[in-house]
Amino acid sequence: MKLRILILLVLQFSFISCARNVRERNESDKNCVVIKGRVEGDAKKFKNIKINFGHLFMVNPKINAIDTMLSISKGGDFYFKSAPIDRPTRINIIPSAADMHPGNANYTNSLRNYLVEPGDSIFININLNNDLLVWEFSGKGAAKFEVKWEFQVFYHTSKKTFLNKQEPVNSWVEYYQNLFRTGDSLTSCFQHRLNRYRDRLSPQTFEVVQADFTGKLNFFYKNFWFVRNSYLTPENLMILRKLYASISTEAMSNETMAQSMEMVNYLIYYEIMGALLDNPKDEDLYFQNIFNRKYAEICNLLQTHYDGPLREMLIMNYLLNNFTGDTTGWNNCAINSVSFIQSEPLKSIFEKLNNHQIKGSKGYDFSLPDAQGVYVDLHDFKGKVVYLEIWFTGCSGCIALTKEIKEKLYPRFRNNKEIVFVTVCVDKDKQKWLHSLATERYSSPDFVNLYTEGSGLKHPFANYYNVAAAPTTMVFDKQGNIFSSRPPKHGKMDALEELLMEAINFEPLKADSSNSESDDLHIRQPDNQR
Repeated sequence: MKLRILILLVLQFSFISCARNVRERNESDKNCVVIKGRVEGDAKKFKNIKINFGHLFMVNPKINAIDTMLSISKGGDFYFKSAPIDRPTRINIIPSAADMHPGNANYTNSLRNYLVEPGDSIFININLNNDLLVWEFSGKGAAKFEVKWEFQVFYHTSKKTFLNKQEPVNSWVEYYQNLFRTGDSLTSCFQHRLNRYRDRLSPQTFEVVQADFTGKLNFFYKNFWFVRNSYLTPENLMILRKLYASISTEAMSNETMAQSMEMVNYLIYYEIMGALLDNPKDEDLYFQNIFNRKYAEICNLLQTHYDGPLREMLIMNYLLNNFTGDTTGWNNCAINSVSFIQSEPLKSIFEKLNNHQIKGSKGYDFSLPDAQGVYVDLHDFKGKVVYLEIWFTGCSGCIALTKEIKEKLYPRFRNNKEIVFVTVCVDKDKQKWLHSLATERYSSPDFVNLYTEGSGLKHPFANYYNVAAAPTTMVFDKQGNIFSSRPPKHGKMDALEELLMEAINFEPLKADSSNSESDDLHIRQPDNQR
């Protein structure tokens, strides 16, 4: 009898425990995002679909994201289920085919920076029509995809129409006036389309989607950051200031703009336009110079003109931008932003950025093979400055930069024993790398040419520096520490030569034995405060 009671108690406990687990699992599933669908017709040439889930930054979708490669079944079906999330997040959906080259991509070939919410379950039908992918959406949360896709088509077709049919103008100022007018017209037009989705979107989602399309349209139509200083006569300045004053984001909350990748991206360039109008004679504020000479000044505007989550997102996106070649400006921006980046996960990402990429940070001691299979480590170059470039086959920017390096920079250092030029290829196919190496378009036999062994951008070395694009370059000092994670690139060979000579002649400060933190303090102090 006692045994029977004991068995019943055990069974009852097991049932309660199982029921609790099922309930918890069901609650957890409610917060997952499910993306499933079917590829039909000629679109079946696509073999896989890449999912990039949870990224925070448009300038570097690799950070904080989970990458998943989905296989497409013979019937054309695919399925993805995320881990539980507690807030809206972003997703990229990118079909890939064996014969598809990045250079052949068009605006219909992927869904990028789409918004998803906890509990979404979206079905996607993908078809091919005249080389353009046609996407159809249904299910819970599909309205967000529908309106984003509608805007994606609207933006690219209207942009093509504007570029092909714009009428001749008498001056560049008139061109910008037409550009702004077109932007206003398109914003009003798409706002009417967006209003049709108001009842199908939550108020918060509606505002973020609105900020997204406004930021995207403004980036192309409401800009004049390419204006040369010599064109800024008093009359022209008056016109540009009126155009600038017409740009308004007052209807959007800082929280909404912080969640909008497109608006965050635009606001950085909005500040650049303001700086240009305030300092019309400063040639360093011309667009081709600003990221190489005025990086810290623009960073300061982001720090002082904004606050809260929006400021954090602006600073993080600015620091992660790969365009800059202003080593000192980037270091100072990163160091002076410490007190502004306080919320997670941004704080953790920022601390990693500082610890890995600020001048003086310990370099990642990679161990990579060369074409002969001999492994080369960073510490093998101790006593030498290392100029390193990361590239991949098909990267036109890599070809252009290598051409400049070989023709204009390397000859100045050819006989200098204190510096070595290193390339790291992130191709996944070794034979492709060897073939590209043989063409000498991406490198030179005089350089040390290494390979990430098929790991691509997922190699620990690339992950350590958050490499998401190429060419990515960096300079290590003679001790194997970062000297510059943002050296000058295209068209800046004189500035790059100056940086490399500075690295060659650099003598790191010796630690004060009475202060064990002196090395860290030396690294963390901005150049203008040392």
